[in-house]
Amino acid sequence: MSDLLFRFTNDPTLPVEWYRGDQGDDQVQRGSMSELAQQAAGHRCVLAADGSQILLTRAQVPSRNKSTVLRAIPYAVEDQFAEDVDELHFAIGERDSGEGIAVAVVREALIKDWIDCCQESGISLSAVVPEPLLLPFKEGETVLLADGERVLVRTGEVAGYAADRDMLPVLFNPETGTEESLAIANSEEGIDPGRPVMRVYGDIDPALLPSSDGIDIQLQPLEVAPLVVLAHQFRPASSFNLLQGAHSPRARVGRLLRPWRGVAVLCVLLLLTQFGANLVERFRLQRESELLSQRLEQIYRRAFPDARKGGDPRLLMESRLKAMRQAGSGGQIGLLDLLAQTGPLLTAASEIQITGLNYREGGLTLSVSATSLQAVDQLRQSLVSSRPLEVEIQAASSRDGKVNSRLLLRETAS
Repeated sequence: MSDLLFRFTNDPTLPVEWYRGDQGDDQVQRGSMSELAQQAAGHRCVLAADGSQILLTRAQVPSRNKSTVLRAIPYAVEDQFAEDVDELHFAIGERDSGEGIAVAVVREALIKDWIDCCQESGISLSAVVPEPLLLPFKEGETVLLADGERVLVRTGEVAGYAADRDMLPVLFNPETGTEESLAIANSEEGIDPGRPVMRVYGDIDPALLPSSDGIDIQLQPLEVAPLVVLAHQFRPASSFNLLQGAHSPRARVGRLLRPWRGVAVLCVLLLLTQFGANLVERFRLQRESELLSQRLEQIYRRAFPDARKGGDPRLLMESRLKAMRQAGSGGQIGLLDLLAQTGPLLTAASEIQITGLNYREGGLTLSVSATSLQAVDQLRQSLVSSRPLEVEIQAASSRDGKVNSRLLLRETAS
């Protein structure tokens, strides 16, 4: 993901300027917040915060516990501010070799205005970095960047400020001991204290700078816009980010989700209720399935008393029925085939009523009740003529005006 670095301007008609690292040129654009939002899609948005509104300092806190450090920092540096610490936002950096902790301080209302302005325009901030900390820097150097009527100054890894040009004579007045303080700072960094280095980018009147007698002043032309210089120095993993504590991305997400917490709890309860109902329904269906399986096995046992125990009753019944269709063994005709062939004739015989049947070893025994013996004989002849069958009247008796007879049907031997 490419970076988009932007900052606010003093021009009400073009309140913001930005630079996109993926444009392939060093062109800085100016426009409204809505225009910036259109450009920001798919980019890591970084605000270069006004260096004149931020104090970069150091504090001594002996504790190594981060939460303890965060609580102690405001009171460790409160003597540097006229405001109440509750009205300020504090961000911390890494601890240095001297056990000092880098601290950036900005008014709470100001950083909140920056964030709210971006959110209202649909811009999601990834980082807010003080302008001075985006200057190109080497240990032991002081770096100045001409930025319109202002000058950005970086004096350390996490040290610097922004000031108007006309303030430079005061800031670098020899009577304030600037050369001496630079030499001491360089000495602490292990650099030769005899000749401190000051790199100056852009057009700054040398008369506004300290005397070159004790400082090596290196003037370098500024070939691109100041914002481009700042953008090229941003490093997502290491640049000092003011979005900490209550303004960290995680905290902002928490604030956005807080109004929906009750809805989320209700949704969870509904899901748990639905899950419980589904669980109960599953147990009920499982119980019904077990009862149906038991019922099917009972039917199978009644239909086939000689069947062995074990196995799926449905599959066993299908197997037995298939065997019956194939007439078992020895080429005998199956029960279902016999019924399929003789069924229409038995149904058509209105004077005949079937009272029982029995199938065994390829033979189907029909017990019938007829109005007369002649009707029984007609049924026998119909069965014989419809298919080569052997039909034998095994018994016949008359009772209460009905003829009860038993017929044996077999396939005619070829």
